[in-house]
Amino acid sequence: MLVVLSFGASTGYLGCTCLLLAAEAETSRGARERAGVISSFALMVGLSVGSASGLLISKTVAASS
Repeated sequence: MLVVLSFGASTGYLGCTCLLLAAEAETSRGARERAGVISSFALMVGLSVGSASGLLISKTVAASS
């Protein structure tokens, strides 16, 4: 449980920091908006793929045992 909590805390901190800093690196307003949209989309895709692969792995392990 401690390992899962540490992964959640570190990934949550890292993900939020990347979202916050991605838009600040740009100078124009349009570029900041695009950077925010792209970084949040990439984060959501990563979370979805990670959840789906975790579900697939757990189903595979459960079926083999």
